[in-house]
Amino acid sequence: MEGLSDRWSAHSGKMWQMDRTASRQLRCAEVMNSLNFLRDKPLDNWIEYFLNPRKLLDLLAADDRDVKAIAQLACQFIEQAKAVDKELDLFKDGMFDEDSVTYSRCKAARLWLCALSCLASMDWGLNIIKESFTPLIIKALFNRLVFFCFPARNIGVNDDVSTVIFDHSEDIASLLDTPERIFTAWFYSVWIMSISVRFQETVAKPTVSNPGNQPDANLALAEQIRACIAEHQQKSEDAAALLEEILKMDSIKELSVPAKDCFMDEIVKDCDRLPEIVNPVETVAALPRPNFQATFSKIKAPDWKLLTRYHLICYNFASNKLSKAKDELRQFLSDWPRRMRGFGTSKTVAGRITVIEAEVIGGYCEALQLPCTRGISSSLQEEETIVLYPPAVPDNAWIEKIRDSNFSMSRRAECDRIGAASWSRNFMAENLAHRVSKGLFITMDERQAICSSSSALIQLVQALVHVASDKRRSEEERVRVKMAAHLLASMDPRIADELAKANESNDGLLMNQKNKYISCEPQEPISDVAAFKELLNGGPIYWKVLLSYDTNEIKSFLGQLGTKFALPYRFQVPNMIGEAVLPAFVNKSGYDYIALLLGKLEHLAKIGDIKQWTSFGNECVKELGVIGRNQDVQMRFACDVVRVQLDKWHRLFPVVPTSAAVFVHVTQELQSTVQSLVQASLTMPSSSIDTVGSMMLQMVAFFINTTEWQFILKISSKLKSPFLDVAKVLAAYMTSDPAMKKKVADGAWWQIMHATFEDPTTKRRNDGSSVRDQTRLLISRGQFLALLRLIKEPLSIAFLISFVGKIFNYALMMQHSRSEENARIFIQHSELWQSIFEGSNAPVNFRYVSECLEVILHNSTLVNPINAFWLRSFADYRYAREQFEDALILYMETCVACSDSLIKPFPDNVVDDVMWYKVQRCLRASGSETLAALVCQLMRDPQEHYVLTAKALLESQSDIPDGSSAFFPFISDMNLLEFMHDAYEKLGLTRRSQLLLQAISMPQMNAANVIQNERHLRNRGLVRVLCSQVFRIHF
Repeated sequence: MEGLSDRWSAHSGKMWQMDRTASRQLRCAEVMNSLNFLRDKPLDNWIEYFLNPRKLLDLLAADDRDVKAIAQLACQFIEQAKAVDKELDLFKDGMFDEDSVTYSRCKAARLWLCALSCLASMDWGLNIIKESFTPLIIKALFNRLVFFCFPARNIGVNDDVSTVIFDHSEDIASLLDTPERIFTAWFYSVWIMSISVRFQETVAKPTVSNPGNQPDANLALAEQIRACIAEHQQKSEDAAALLEEILKMDSIKELSVPAKDCFMDEIVKDCDRLPEIVNPVETVAALPRPNFQATFSKIKAPDWKLLTRYHLICYNFASNKLSKAKDELRQFLSDWPRRMRGFGTSKTVAGRITVIEAEVIGGYCEALQLPCTRGISSSLQEEETIVLYPPAVPDNAWIEKIRDSNFSMSRRAECDRIGAASWSRNFMAENLAHRVSKGLFITMDERQAICSSSSALIQLVQALVHVASDKRRSEEERVRVKMAAHLLASMDPRIADELAKANESNDGLLMNQKNKYISCEPQEPISDVAAFKELLNGGPIYWKVLLSYDTNEIKSFLGQLGTKFALPYRFQVPNMIGEAVLPAFVNKSGYDYIALLLGKLEHLAKIGDIKQWTSFGNECVKELGVIGRNQDVQMRFACDVVRVQLDKWHRLFPVVPTSAAVFVHVTQELQSTVQSLVQASLTMPSSSIDTVGSMMLQMVAFFINTTEWQFILKISSKLKSPFLDVAKVLAAYMTSDPAMKKKVADGAWWQIMHATFEDPTTKRRNDGSSVRDQTRLLISRGQFLALLRLIKEPLSIAFLISFVGKIFNYALMMQHSRSEENARIFIQHSELWQSIFEGSNAPVNFRYVSECLEVILHNSTLVNPINAFWLRSFADYRYAREQFEDALILYMETCVACSDSLIKPFPDNVVDDVMWYKVQRCLRASGSETLAALVCQLMRDPQEHYVLTAKALLESQSDIPDGSSAFFPFISDMNLLEFMHDAYEKLGLTRRSQLLLQAISMPQMNAANVIQNERHLRNRGLVRVLCSQVFRIHF
C-alpha cells in the first residue's frame, strides 16, 4: 500500500504541476483579453480542453459549433498524442521509471480519445477530414481507433491496421461481432477507397535557403505523404471486397455510428482520478478506454447500403472498372426509392453522414448510359451528351464541329483528352478562345505552349476571330475577346504578327477597335457621382496616355485631354538624354509631350525590354525634330542603349537564366560593345567623353564582374571617374603577386580609401567647429556604396569583406557599449591589414561601415551561398549587431557547408572555439539553455568555458522548456557532466540530475576509459540536433 500511495502522490504532483501551469496560462490569457490589442478572442489551445473535459464536451455539443475549429483542435490533440507515443518509444531503454511510463501512457490515451471525440462531433465527414488532416494524421487516428475496438490484437503505434481489418484467416461474421467493429471496418474501408479518388497529391515547396543540399523538411513530409497514399492505394481492392461482403451480411440491420459520448464518457466521469495500478501487468487494462455502451447514432439498412454503394460506384468508376460501377449504379437506382425519411438532410447525424448529391448520381447515369430514376436528374444540356469521336486521320472538320458547338469547358476538355496527341495544342487553342469569352484569361505557360507551335498559334487567332464574329454570342463575350486580343498582342510579338495578318483579311475585326464599355451593376452606392463621371470622362484616356507607346495615339490622347493632363510629379526621364534635350523645350508647349516620351523610354529601360526600347527610341528621335539630328543627342541615345543593356545584365547576374549559353553569348557581345565604346570615347570631343563618363558606374562594375583587369588598367586617364580610379587600384591588387598584393592593400588602397569611411562630424577645428570638407575623397560614400551593390565577382567580394570587415572590427571596438573582444567578425586575409589603425584614433562612421558590409555580405550569398568563410563572416556580423536568431542560422549553415553531411571534422580555420562561444550565446538568447551548455564539449579547448557554462545554467530559469533530458544522451565530456550535475543540484532539479547520470551510465562512457568513437558519435549527433532545431527539419 505504501508503494501505491507513493505512486498516487507522484501522479497527483504531476497533475498538480500541470494544473498550476495551466492556471498561469489561463491568467495570462485573461490579462491579454482585457487589453485592446486584439479585436477577436484568440482560439483556445488544446491544453485548455485537455485539463477541462467538460469544456471540451460543451464545445462539441454546441448547436452552432465551428467544424473547422474543431478539426483544428483535433489536429492539436493528434500531434500531442503522437509526440507522447514517440517519447514512450524512448522509455523502452529503461532510462525512466515505471511511474513516468504509466503516466505517459494514460496521457496519450486521453489525447487520442479527445481527438476521436472531435472526429465524432464532425459526423465522421470525409470531406472535412480531407481538408483538415493529412493522410499521415488520418493513418495514426485509425491506428488508435482500431486499437480501441480490437484490444486483443495489441496494435502498436506504427503497426499496419489493415492486417486486422482485412484479416482473411478469420470469418467476417466473427471478426465484426460488435457494432463498433462493424463501423470501424466500414469507415476504414471507405477511407481507403476514397484516398485514391479524393486525396490529390500536394505539391511541396522546397525550403529557399538550403546550403549543402541537406534534407528538406517540406520535401521529406511530402515524400512521406506520397508513400502513405501509395501504400493505402494498394489496399483499395481489399477495402472494396470487404464492403461488398458487409453488404451481403443480413445480420446488420443498422449501422451504429459512435457518438462523442462514447469517447468522452470515462474522461468526464473520472477526469481527476488516475488509474490505481497495483501490478504493472495490469497497466494496459487500466488505461482510459472508450465506452461503447454509450450513445450511438443509428443509420437504417437502406440508407447505409445506399451510401456504401455510392462509395463503391465512385471507386470503381475512378479505377476504370466500368462494368462493376454500372452494376453497382443499377442496384443503387433500384434501392433509391426505398431510402428512409431524413436521408441526406442536416437535421440528424444519420442525415448528415448520408449526404449524396443527386447531380453527381445523374452524372454517373449519363456517363454509364443508364436512365435516371425519380429524384435524380442530369444537369447536362442536351448538346453535352453528344459524343464526337476523333477521326482516324487528323481532320480540320472535327475541330470546326467543336468550334461551332456550345460545349462547356469540361466537355471541351474531354474532347481534348480523347483526341490524338498531335492535335492537343490545336484543341488548347480552341479552348483558350472559348475561355477568354467567358471572362477567364490565358496563363503564361499556356501562352508559351501556343506560341511554340506555328499551327497552334494560327489556330488560336482563327478561333479568336470566329468568337469575335459569332453573332450568336453576346456583345459582352465579343468585346472580351477583342480586348484579350489587344492584350495578347502587347505581350508577345508573335501573337501580334498573326493578329495583324488576320486583321487584314477581316476588316480590322480584332485590332484598332474603339473601346467599348460594358455596364455593370455597382457593388456599393457611389458617394460622389460628379467625381465618378469625371473619372469616366478623363481617367481612361489619362491611363492610355501613360500606357501607350504609339506616338500618334499619345498625341491624339493629349489633344483630347488638353489642359487636364499634368506630367506626374515623380515621372523619371533618362538623365543622360534628359539633361541635353529637355532644356531646349522649357517654357514651350511641347515640353510635357517630350518629357512624357522620355519617361516612357526610362520605363522600358527599367523593365529591360531592349527591343521595344530601341524601336521607341527611334520614334523619340524623330519627334525631337532638329534637336534629334544633333550629333551630341544621337550620341547620348546610343550610349543610353548600352546603359540599358548593362542595367539588365547586372540584374540578371549572377542568377543566370535557364539558357546559360544564351547569357554567355549576350555577355560576350556586350563586352565587345562596351570596350569599343570606351576606346572610341578617347577620340571624341569633351562633351561626348562626359556622356560616356556618366555611365562609368555600370561599365566599371561590368568589367570587374567579368574580371577584365588588364583592360581596366589600360583605360586612358582621359576618362575621369572615381569608379574607374577605384577599379584600377583593385585591378592592380588582383594582377599582383602575393608579396605585391600586401603593398597594394595596406599602401595605395588603404591610403585612398580609408578617408571614405572616416566620420567628419567628430572632427573639430581649433575653434570647435565641425570639419565637413570631403573634396579630398577619392570616391564619395554614396558612389562607393552604389559600386558595392553591383560588384559580384568572387575574388573582389573576398577582398572587400576582408577590408570592410577590418574597419568594422575597429569601429566596433571604438563603440563604448561594445567592448567584447569576441564580438569581432571573422575575416580572411587578415595579414593584409596588420599595420593599419596602429596608433590611430581616427573616427569611423559605424553606420556607414555596417551598411557597406551588409551589401557585400548579401552579394556574397548570391554569388556562392555555400562558401563557409563568407557564411562565418555573415554570421559574425549578425552576432555583432545582436541579431542572434539570424546569426544562429548562419552559424549552422557554416557547419553544413564545411563538412560533408556533418560527418567529417570541421576545419579549424573556419569553425573555432570563438564560433562555438557565439553559438552558445545565440542559443541562450533563444531559450535553449541545455543545448547551449552541451555546445561546450564541441570546443577544442573547453577548459576555460566549463565555469561560464555552469554559471549560465545557474542564472537561467529552472523551468525553461528547452527539451533538457532529451539532449542528455549526447553528452560526451565527463568534466562538463560534473559541472552540469552540480548546477542542477544547486537549483534543486534532482530529477533532471538523475536523468543526466542515467544518460552517461554506459560501459563505453567509462570515465577511466572513454571510447573515442562513442565521443565522436555523440558530438556528431549533437551537431545534427542543432541543425534540426535551427533549420526546423525532421520534426
